[in-house]
Amino acid sequence: MTELRAWLARIDREWLKRWLPGLVTVLLLLLLAHALARLTWAVAPEPEREGPAGVGLQPGTTPGRAPGRDDAARAVAAWHLFGEARERAETTEIPREAPETTLQLTLNGVIASRERQAASAIVSGPDGKEKGYTVDEELPGGARLKEIYRDRVILWHKGRYETLRLRREKLGTKEFTVVDQPPKGNH
Repeated sequence: MTELRAWLARIDREWLKRWLPGLVTVLLLLLLAHALARLTWAVAPEPEREGPAGVGLQPGTTPGRAPGRDDAARAVAAWHLFGEARERAETTEIPREAPETTLQLTLNGVIASRERQAASAIVSGPDGKEKGYTVDEELPGGARLKEIYRDRVILWHKGRYETLRLRREKLGTKEFTVVDQPPKGNH
């Protein structure tokens, strides 16, 4: 009898050592699969169903819809699992050339840069007051500054692009751009 008990105890220990880790792993995988399936059905939108005789149901009246399902979907979306979307850039390309503006503005100077946000322009309005502007700022007359080049700026005014150029004057046979500041150097 003692031999039988020893043999059964040995079998139980060997069986536990051999099969228990595998059984626990399978059980945990089944529980994980069940939890993921419930999460999928809680978040996934239910396809539109038709009512009797092909009559469509009103939104929110789909039969079998679990209460709070839309709330769960919104909650998961609010987690931003893949990050937050940036605002879309303008879909239309800003032209390099546009018709001259009819606004009473004068471009007095520019600081052009390859980086749009580092560029600026000095513009005076009809009152003659000069002010510095950067890209996407509103100018007198309701125009918006869109691009800054070394000799001109592109404006967005009343649904179209317009150009405002630096003043140019001729000195002999050479053309030059008027600069309202004295040259730096020997004083």
